[in-house]
Amino acid sequence: MRKFRAAYAGCLREHGMPSKGTWTKAAEKSARAACEHLRPLLPPELDPAKNPNYARSVRIEAKCLQDHGFDVHLVKVSGPAKLGWRYASVSGPDVDISKIQDDCGVKAFGGGREIQPGPQ
Repeated sequence: MRKFRAAYAGCLREHGMPSKGTWTKAAEKSARAACEHLRPLLPPELDPAKNPNYARSVRIEAKCLQDHGFDVHLVKVSGPAKLGWRYASVSGPDVDISKIQDDCGVKAFGGGREIQPGPQ
């Protein structure tokens, strides 16, 4: 999944949506439209419409991130998910955020082959 997310994020950056800072809604809409062909599809475990235990898994994922020292909190979100998490602060550059997020995602959503990161 990491490679797919990286390809999508790279495309978004190339089309005017920086990974940090701010951008306009028009820039975001344009970048997302240009990169739609690279947007990773969610496996059923990560799709709140298909996973009846989605909210429970989000709570487990947030707890796992907190156990790794991240300052995250649960938030209400619109759409079928209804629950998500956000960083209150981001760790320093020496922390492999992507790996920890992947590990916590696998722990929370069951570790199915579809959501385990591929070889790096």
